[in-house]
This record gives sequence, C-alpha cells and structure tokens, in this order.
Amino acid sequence: RNTNRRPAPAAAAAAALAEPTVSSASASASAASSIRVFTLPDDIKQALQEDLLQPRVAVDVTDLRSLEAFLVEVRTIVRSHLASWDPAALGALRSLVALSAGTGPGPTSISAGVVFRNLPLDPYVPSTPTDGSTTLRKPTYVAEAMLLAVGELSGASVVGYESETQYSNPWVHEGFPYPQQQQQQRQQQQPGGDGHGSSASAVGTAAAAATGSALTMPKGMSHHQDMSYHPHPPDLLGLYCLREGHDRTLRTTVILNEDVVDRLPAPALRVLTEDRFQIHASAWVVDGFAAGHEGRPIITPLSSASPSATSSATATATATNDYDNVVGGVGRSDTLDLSIALPVDWTNMVGLDDEAAAALEALGAAIHAAPRYPIHFVEGDLLLFNNRRVVHARSDYTDLRLDGGDRVVDRAYFRREWPSEAARRTRMI
Repeated sequence: RNTNRRPAPAAAAAAALAEPTVSSASASASAASSIRVFTLPDDIKQALQEDLLQPRVAVDVTDLRSLEAFLVEVRTIVRSHLASWDPAALGALRSLVALSAGTGPGPTSISAGVVFRNLPLDPYVPSTPTDGSTTLRKPTYVAEAMLLAVGELSGASVVGYESETQYSNPWVHEGFPYPQQQQQQRQQQQPGGDGHGSSASAVGTAAAAATGSALTMPKGMSHHQDMSYHPHPPDLLGLYCLREGHDRTLRTTVILNEDVVDRLPAPALRVLTEDRFQIHASAWVVDGFAAGHEGRPIITPLSSASPSATSSATATATATNDYDNVVGGVGRSDTLDLSIALPVDWTNMVGLDDEAAAALEALGAAIHAAPRYPIHFVEGDLLLFNNRRVVHARSDYTDLRLDGGDRVVDRAYFRREWPSEAARRTRMI
C-alpha cells in the first residue's frame, strides 16, 4: 500500500457543495420522505410562549446546574403541549434515535430529520452584537427552551463539548456572522482558506470582512457531519431560527447517507470502511484535537461504538453492497443506517494512500449526485436531524450586511449514550 498521505482534493469538496445534476423536484423527494414537517397552530404557539416566559427557576446560561434545572421544567411544559396537539410529533422525534425499524417496543420506523415550523420565539431578539460578544444577551430564553426540550423529547440528552469552547453557552451555541476583527482575536485562519470552494467575492464586501467557526462563517460549508473529528460525535443536531436575516437565498441542505452510499462504486465503498483515513480538527477547535485521529474509516454502522472496532465487519458486508448485515435487524436495504464522518473542512480529511484518496473523490461525486432536502430558515423554524444518519451543508451568504439584522440560528447537540459516568453527570464530553 502506498503510504503517501493525500488530503481530500479541492475538486471533491467543490463537487459536494455544488448543486446536483438532477432536477429540483426529484432532488428532494428521497430526503423529504425521511424528514417530517410539523407546523404548530397559532393557539398552541401562543400558549407555549406564555408558559415558557414564566419559568419558576432562575437561569444562568453559563452554569450547568442552573441549565439542568431549567431544562427539567421546560421539557415538561413542551411535552404537555406537543402531546395534546399531535402525538405523532413525539413519535417522529423518537424515531430520530431509533437504530432499527420495526424491532422492539419503540418506534416502528427510523427517520433522518424533523422540521417544526411556527414555534414560539422570545418577544425581543436583540441586534447581533458588534462589540466582540458571542451572545445576543437576550432577557428571555424561549428559543433555548424549545430547542433543548424538543431535542430531549427524542430520547437523547443534550451535550456540550470541551473542544468547542468559543461559545458563551455550553449547550446552546448562538450562530451569527462575526466581524473579522473580532474573529482574528479568536483564531488564525489556516493557509489556503477552508477548502469549501467559495470566495469572499461571492458573498459581498461585508462578508469579506467576516469569518468564524462553521456556525458563524459567511462562506458556504461542504456537506459534513458535525464533530466528525471527535471519537464521540453528537447523534442529533438541532438548529432553531431566531431571525431570518436579510439573505433570502441562504439554504441548509440535508442528504441521507443511504442516498450517498447507494451511489458509491463497491470498491470505493469498501475502502471508505477501512482504517485508511485521518480527520483533523478545524482551526477553531482547541489544540487537544489538532492532530486528528490516525487510521480510521469514513463510513461505519450507525450503531457502532467505535469506528475502528467494526470496520472489518462493515467491509465484509459492503464488499457486495449487502447492507442488511451491517445495519443488523432492519432487514431492508432501503433503511441503510451508516454514518459518514465528513469534516466541515474537506482539506482536514486525508487519505493515507492513493486508493484512499481516490475513494474520497468517489465520495464527493456521490454526494454531488445524491438527492437533497433544502430548507431556508425563517423565524420559529426548528430543524432536528440525526447527525450520523445524514450529511448537511449550508450555502454562501449572498446578502450579509453585519448591521445587527443578519440571520441568527441557535444550535444544540444531543447524544443517546454517554462515553463515561463523568460525562453523564456533567453533560460535557
């Protein structure tokens, strides 16, 4: 085997970000079938907002014990309203973390994502700060309550990561573009940019003066799995829109992993399940993960606790595209449940030999050809999806003004299981 290390080529990243060759009507059909949409009636929305504006516990968003007490209260409030409105909504949430379809007493199906529309918001959402702050300093926490409670109603638990410390809240990350001067104090950009195939000229003068982490940068993001560099990535990811912003063309797209794998040649799929890759952490992640993890696969079973431990079994099943043995208990190839660990910055993904690098090229082509589900966030939208069952991307900003009125999206992570007792107690990994 050639041991020359080759990063994922820029062409593969560009292909993954580009629009698919299929028509828009067919592009979203497959993903849409696995992403359910619920629109909250106005009366339920108003009742929820009123209840969430009157928490009985004081909230300190920087203190985990305060957040825990807050979460217990708001989860009960949100559950009661959703259950009385549409029990199917709770079932859809639980299906996000199901590992197989039609087995056991749980959900009878698995799904990739759930979209809730017309959810309650805080009465006042401040302008995005220009003083270097990473938080809006909202006086109320309706959006945080909804994001955390709905995520936990899936059966997973909210989690924070020690390696992502640039946000003011350990559980809820406020996402809005930062001015460049503010970000230069937080990180040094890697030479050559982020490898997403976009440029500052594509997003205008204001965007050229802004940068940031994946959640805050104005440049588009390739399809990826959040925290793919981490040995314990989140199972679910939630995005809650507090402000639509000026840019009405901004899109987040979701692609089912099964649609990607179905378009991979068998030889490339086999290589991607082997320990022949390295994933480095992005520039904004703390130094503990800067070196990445040697000898790991890109594609693993969703139920796998350790990618390396199961790569041989996965390779055996995928050599002939026989996925039933990998998923285990599902019994249908159309419920393929494989994780694709793609970093947000494709230059951080390295094939450890020439065949592995070629497999990454094939992966980029498969993502480019796969159908996708696009969403433009407006106020009160919540997208909750299985971070290990799909890959997601975001387009470039085309109207970024940095005037306090740009888009604001909150993010939170959730996991089914804890890697240690200490992580369970602190909800931090």
